[in-house]
This record gives sequence, structure tokens and C-alpha cells, in this order.
Amino acid sequence: MRRRGMQRRRRFSSAAVAVLGAALILTACGGEDTVEDAVPITEPIGKDTKTPDAPVFEKTEEVVNDPRQESGADGEIDFAAQYEIRPDIVGWIYVPGTDIDCPVYAKDTGEGAYLTDGSTAEMMDFSCVLTAPAAAEGDPFATLYNFADPSFFEGNGKIVYYQPYGTMIYAVMAAYEADAGSLYISLADGSEEEKQAFLDDMRAPGIGKNSQGELLAGLTTQNFFLTLSAKTAETSEKQFIVTGMLASVE
Repeated sequence: MRRRGMQRRRRFSSAAVAVLGAALILTACGGEDTVEDAVPITEPIGKDTKTPDAPVFEKTEEVVNDPRQESGADGEIDFAAQYEIRPDIVGWIYVPGTDIDCPVYAKDTGEGAYLTDGSTAEMMDFSCVLTAPAAAEGDPFATLYNFADPSFFEGNGKIVYYQPYGTMIYAVMAAYEADAGSLYISLADGSEEEKQAFLDDMRAPGIGKNSQGELLAGLTTQNFFLTLSAKTAETSEKQFIVTGMLASVE
């Protein structure tokens, strides 16, 4: 029997969720997984509270199955077990339809995914970025390129980021190849011009670009985004990116 560690989870204020027009259902972005009444997040999560304390786990005497076999597909991550393996774990990324189902670390550890630039584990910035050490053939992040297929893009519209304090669900907005470079934009330090340029890049048409045009048209610099990036080689001057808009927090 798998042990489920007790997690001290911070509940996000309902005031952090504001409706942008009609309620957004993730199936409108494609994908068979439905999130009822999902709406875009347009205010800083927990802006009126302190940054959550480090997670505190309560040990039990129950037997733990191999936590390396963990998966986000069942909607739950055993962070207590994961913490015993790697205390530096900050989250778990799961992208249905791909092989991306792995732990997230604050920096490049040579395995799993990691936060780039100044992205925070709590995902409290305008645009946070996750990538992997390499996305060569056979590595999970190589399957990020699945989103280059228009039919796959239309049928797979969700990115799930688990953390000890809650689960953040993103609706996929765009997928395309771009010049390698930083995609991170701070909430506090990012300028309106930088944020608007980020939105314009997603909206701009391009060869091989897939996007949710109608939904993108309604987004503003008050929304929040997560971008996954992959390169076929460390030396590549191009990166493939998939960007999702924060739609709900559970």
C-alpha cells in the first residue's frame, strides 16, 4: 500500500480568480479532459499573503512503493515520498498525450524538468518557464514536439503543474518554434511592453505555428502563463515552445 504523506497545503483565495468574458472550458482548447467552469487567472495568486512556507510532511509506518514510478496521470503526486528521494523537488509537470510526466527542480540537475531564469516554484510570475536538460530523441521533453502536429494540438489542450500547495491547470494557447532565448517575464519587474510583446508573439501568424486564435485575442497582460521549452540539442539556436494560460487552481 502506498503511503500518502500529510501535506500542508495553502488554499488560494477565490479572489485570485477573475473571469475574462465567458467562463473558459479547457475542452474549447482541445483535449478530452474537461475542467468545469475553468476561468483565466488574472490576479497574482496569494498576493495578499506571504510566500508559502516549505512543505511539512508527517511520516507514517506504512510501506512506500517505489516513488520513482510516480505519475501525474492519476491526479495526485505523493510529495512526501518524492521529498525523501530528492529534497530539492519543487513540483511535478504532467502533459497529457506526451511523455512529460516528471519531477521539477529549481535548477538543472540533469534529470526531470527545471525552472529557468527567475521562475518561482509557486508560479507567481507573468510568464514562468520549464525546460529539460536536453530534448534529444527518447527524452520525455522531446515529445513536446507532438504539439507541432495540428491534429494533436487540437486534441490535447492541458498542462498540469502539481506542487505541495495545490495544482495549477493551464490551457494550451500556442505551440511553435522560435529563436532560443529567455521567455521568463517577472510579475513585479516585467514591463507592460515586455508582457504585450509576449502576447503579440503568441498571436502572430507563422509557418508551422499552432494557436488558439480566438482565445488569444481575449487575453491581456493581466493573465498568467507557463511556457515549456525544448531543444533537440544543447547547441541548437532554435527552441520549440508550448505556452499555456493559467485557467484554474485546485
